Amino acid sequence: MYYKQSNRILKITEPTLSFLFLGLLAFFSHIVSPTYEYMLLVFLVMIFSNRYGIYIAFLSLAESIVYTLVAGYVRGLPIPTFFYSLDQWGRWLFLFLVAVCCGAFSTGQRERYEDAHHINDELLSENEQLKETVGELNETRLKLKEKVLESDNQLSKIFHIFKALNHEQPEIVLDAGLSVVREYLNAKKTGIYYVGNSGKTLRLKLSSEHDTTVLPQTIFVESAPNVIRLALEKESALFRTREDPENAPVLVGPVVFKNEVRYLIVLNEIEFADVSSQNFELFVWLLKWMGDRLENAVDLYQANIDNRKFAGTDIFIASEFKHLLKIEKERKRVLNYPYVYFELPIAEQDLRTVDPVLKTQLREIDYVGYDMERYSIMILLPGTDEKYKPLIEKRLSDALSGKIGVIE
Repeated sequence: MYYKQSNRILKITEPTLSFLFLGLLAFFSHIVSPTYEYMLLVFLVMIFSNRYGIYIAFLSLAESIVYTLVAGYVRGLPIPTFFYSLDQWGRWLFLFLVAVCCGAFSTGQRERYEDAHHINDELLSENEQLKETVGELNETRLKLKEKVLESDNQLSKIFHIFKALNHEQPEIVLDAGLSVVREYLNAKKTGIYYVGNSGKTLRLKLSSEHDTTVLPQTIFVESAPNVIRLALEKESALFRTREDPENAPVLVGPVVFKNEVRYLIVLNEIEFADVSSQNFELFVWLLKWMGDRLENAVDLYQANIDNRKFAGTDIFIASEFKHLLKIEKERKRVLNYPYVYFELPIAEQDLRTVDPVLKTQLREIDYVGYDMERYSIMILLPGTDEKYKPLIEKRLSDALSGKIGVIE
């Protein structure tokens, strides 16, 4: 331990006042002889050099020399003789040696002590950090123990998701994705929207509950909540923020394949307690796996498109259309998801004339088929209420009658 004084003014004031006091004592009393006076100068230089280090040592040396000159002047001694006297130079040299030795020793000890003190502080800090680390390791050990116990369940979920999505039919992949989201995230209202080719509209492709207030049939991206626009822009899963309206989805995740966002999964009426970090990561992986499986399924589906659609059109042959109708019937049974199906008999079979007319009247998610035996156009509208069937049927009939004859 050493004496530490952080006030620089006090460091300078102490030796100055000490030399001033010595001068007053020598001037007003005769108890201090010249020999004792010099010894007191040596003592003061040594004290302050030891006390404050090399810089104050030189200050004390300078003040002792000034003191000698002032004292000689007061006593009537000629000042120049001090600079020619070898004895005086010897005394000053001795004071210089005392100041340098004591100041250097003090500064060296001070630096060594500060180094040791700094090392000790570092050791104490490291000791505290080690204690905190040990505490964190114990907490981590307990958490890892819990995670190990949960790992089997998590692996089971991953396997179940991968197995559920492993289909070659894109529609079944979408059904499986919706079921998995409902099961693991406990979302009461979940919907899968198809992103139009223009990227400006979202069409409800599939939903767990038919509620147009929460899951509208069509969402225009330009006027959609911020969470939907950001999810489409950043191509990442996002939660609703305070900037979004209350009817905005709680969680939104895009399904990307072929480097484009083709579907958007929205979750509403979901408890945040059910969306743990693990479940959120599971949801992110689900989006990636759905994109991969849909890409593979679409590629396989398109590879045999000549066996599924009539050449040069997007009109399905009867067998493939009936397969799609069967999927919608199953969705109706399991999810109570509505659809509209009807047929329009036509007088001719030039489907390349019919196809562009229907495209202008139907959505991208709707299906059109043709029965060659009965000469009828089959229309399937997923997610459409039955009450709209007469209106849509009449509209399509009127549209077709302008291009091709419709059998009454």
